[in-house]
This record gives sequence, C-alpha cells and structure tokens, in this order.
Amino acid sequence: HVPWRQHTVPITAEELAAHWEVFRGIPAKALVDVAGCLRIVLVGKGLQVVEQGKVLNSMYLIRSGTLSISVNGKEIGTRTRGETVGETSAFATTAANYPDLSLRLSTSLKQPEGATTVSACELLEYRSQDMHLHLKLNPFLARRIQMAATRSNHNAAFEGAVEARHALQQPGGLDRGLISGDLLPGEQHVEAGGVR
Repeated sequence: HVPWRQHTVPITAEELAAHWEVFRGIPAKALVDVAGCLRIVLVGKGLQVVEQGKVLNSMYLIRSGTLSISVNGKEIGTRTRGETVGETSAFATTAANYPDLSLRLSTSLKQPEGATTVSACELLEYRSQDMHLHLKLNPFLARRIQMAATRSNHNAAFEGAVEARHALQQPGGLDRGLISGDLLPGEQHVEAGGVR
C-alpha cells in the first residue's frame, strides 16, 4: 500500500477541463460532479502508486510531479501533469462491477503497467464507485476514459505486458468498442496496427 496522505486543496471543473484531455468537452455540470468526488493525495518520491498485474478500483490523475511507467520491471516512459495512471484496470473493474453501464467487456482486469513516483506527486484519485455514476450519466466521458485506457494498454502490450496482450486477443476486448455506438466526432479508432 502506498503511504500517502490526504490533502484538501479543492479541484475545480475548470482545472479538470484545462489540464486533462479526458475531461475536455464534458459538460460543466458533469465536471463539477467529478471534481467533487476526487480524493486529493500527496505521494512522496520513490513510492509505487500502481503495481503491474493488480486489479485496481481507482485511476489517478497527475496534478503535479512525475511518475515512471514500467512493464515487467523495465521503465517504458514517464507521465506528468495532465496525464493518468491506472486507468486500464480501473475502467475494466468499473465495467465488470457495474453491469448497468452496458459496457461489453472481455478483458483482463489486471493493470498492464506499473507506476512509481520519480518526484513528490499530487494525485487525484478517481474511485470506481464514483466513476460508475459519472460514466452512466455521460457516455462521452466513458468513451474518453476508454480511449485513455486503450492507449495505455497498447503501449504496455508493445512492451511485453502479458495482461495487455490478453486484453487485445479477446473478442470485443478493450480496444474493440466497449461502449455501444459509433465513434464520437473527431475520434479515431486505435488498433494494434495503428489508427483506422
């Protein structure tokens, strides 16, 4: 478990829309609801926030600091402010635990990559139980989180993560339309071979 402490500096809907692509274009009312449920946590340098192969009930928005992303113990990159970690497993867990969302899911719930702080970080924890209600009320947000999870999953699969490869091999897996309907305006479908 990560030894972090809660912090109470409020997050605003405007900050969510300005810094996290996943929240751009989401109605202001929905963003106010999301902002109100985020748990702000401070994590010291050198601590593991997300462990590869674990099932997660939360995703984390990076408000400040840098995290090292690893697959099978090898660093594959870093993420900073405006990016997320843990979204693949958290999204899959939400889909599996809340069948009323009508998300078609045939994928591993295990996180395909790990994340460790390179510097002290301020993270915003977005829990599955809160995500459930927001995704149900806002399919556009569900698609945005799905696309972020898909990108992470593809990167991890490319680097050899068994959890990610399993997800890509499943019919109707993470990148194959978890949400019913066509792509939203301006979206592209991403597959292992590239954009189509």
